[in-house]
Amino acid sequence: MNFQKTDIKPSHFSSYLFWDIAVDSLDWDTSAPLIVERVLQLGQLEDWNLLKSYYGIDKILELAKKLNSLDDVTINFLCTIFEQKKEDFKCYTRRQSSPHFWNY
Repeated sequence: MNFQKTDIKPSHFSSYLFWDIAVDSLDWDTSAPLIVERVLQLGQLEDWNLLKSYYGIDKILELAKKLNSLDDVTINFLCTIFEQKKEDFKCYTRRQSSPHFWNY
């Protein structure tokens, strides 16, 4: 699918990404962190392409760096495509500074 920014709607993403939210109520600006987080962690390639088409690479990177929670696979993916260090992501540095109660 080739979309222009004005044609893209949250309902174009895979339906399971926003299973707990009324998709029509999502606003691109206020819900940007949620949309980016869900697509990065759970989305498919088509969802990634829609995300890039709407927000652009710079905005996705900016939002991803501020997210509180991303899994290791997603962080490694972002580090690879954006040529960043893991330490540049808030979720990574936050995880490293939290105490571990059960060290095995």
